[in-house]
Amino acid sequence: MVASAPSYEEIVAGLRTANEPLEPDGQRYALTLLRALAEGEPVSAAMLAERTGQLPAQAAGFIDRLPGIYRDDDGRVIGMWGLAVTEFPPHRYRIDGRQLFTWCAWDPFILTDWLGGTAEVSSVDAHTEEPVGFRLEDGRVVDLSHPGVVLSFKLVDEWTSDVIGSFCHFVHYFTDERSARVWTDAHPGTFVLSLDDAIALGQVWGRQVFPDLDPRG
Repeated sequence: MVASAPSYEEIVAGLRTANEPLEPDGQRYALTLLRALAEGEPVSAAMLAERTGQLPAQAAGFIDRLPGIYRDDDGRVIGMWGLAVTEFPPHRYRIDGRQLFTWCAWDPFILTDWLGGTAEVSSVDAHTEEPVGFRLEDGRVVDLSHPGVVLSFKLVDEWTSDVIGSFCHFVHYFTDERSARVWTDAHPGTFVLSLDDAIALGQVWGRQVFPDLDPRG
């Protein structure tokens, strides 16, 4: 992490203002919905009801109350909490052979622990447009396309319903820190984040969203 960036502790503190965790049953329902979406197809309220033991109307109401949900014309969930089953370039995310997309460069470091399996990530350097890729295995980054890959990141003063516009559009991959600095210098409020910090912060976020659940459960 570059010297001008916030400290790791400051980043963690900023993330803690982003959400209030659901009650334990709500966490379980939300994780079930997320894992169903990771199967690669839109998820209906009826499907969630079947998998959680809720009535269809209860499942529909639960989805209605969740923030960060995107639906198709039939009302099925096609995007949730950083994961999308429809085309959402440039961040391609393949897990257990299924082609998905993430909203930003940080999302794979959150999602993979909770979705299981090995994830393959492919994207582009936001400055040079050079391809960037790697795999995530057991919380480790392997098979890096470039040894110096880093991310851009941003602290959000006040989180809104437009997470993609206020946060995700500022979180990208870069082949190295030099390329990242060119981009962050042109985007006030952003800074360079190492892969190690991205992994650690992803685990912090996962525990914040699902404090009563085990990712291996």
